Amino acid sequence: MSTQVINSVKTYKNVIFDLGAVLVKWDPKELVRHLKREDPSVSDSLLEIPQTEAWKNFDKGFYSIQDVLVALQDTYPRRHVKMFIEGMYKTQLQPLSEGLDLFYAVKSRGYKMFVLSNFSKETFERCYNNYSFLHDLDGAVFSHAIGLAKPDPEIYFYLLENYRLKPEECLFIDDLAVNIQAAKCIGIDGIVCDNHEKVRMVLEQKGVL
Repeated sequence: MSTQVINSVKTYKNVIFDLGAVLVKWDPKELVRHLKREDPSVSDSLLEIPQTEAWKNFDKGFYSIQDVLVALQDTYPRRHVKMFIEGMYKTQLQPLSEGLDLFYAVKSRGYKMFVLSNFSKETFERCYNNYSFLHDLDGAVFSHAIGLAKPDPEIYFYLLENYRLKPEECLFIDDLAVNIQAAKCIGIDGIVCDNHEKVRMVLEQKGVL
């Protein structure tokens, strides 16, 4: 009697990457520690800035940096918010070698490559010239360009529809579990990136690498 081997490895055609903490550096805790060394009056409460509505509107392209400063002035010292933003551009957002190693390893296996990221217009304009890997993509969706941001399901649908992708053929890598869960709710598989070596192991287990 013959034994049938069942292949449980899912067949992906497209791999979607977040930017922050996946392909580029984004470590708010490190940023705030750096700011506290510069100014001991800086509080850990600055870690909450990326979760504020003002920052979300910044990511969606609705707010400028000046708008963010005004919107948050009653919650945080204006000087500290300005330090947070300036420090972000000085010490964060550089391409991550470990992330790009994964990116090009996946690309070399023939997958179509996409980016889906919450990224403000100002940040994109400042960083674009340093992100040569963007030229190696098959497509990208940035929150500021369409007024939508993760984990809103509509931004995932936009990516799928714009590039005619099937959710079951996509794998998404993001540093936030809430964004991965939102993707899974519409049929896109995902990996939380809290350690690049762990992501590599999962990619190997899934048959991507």
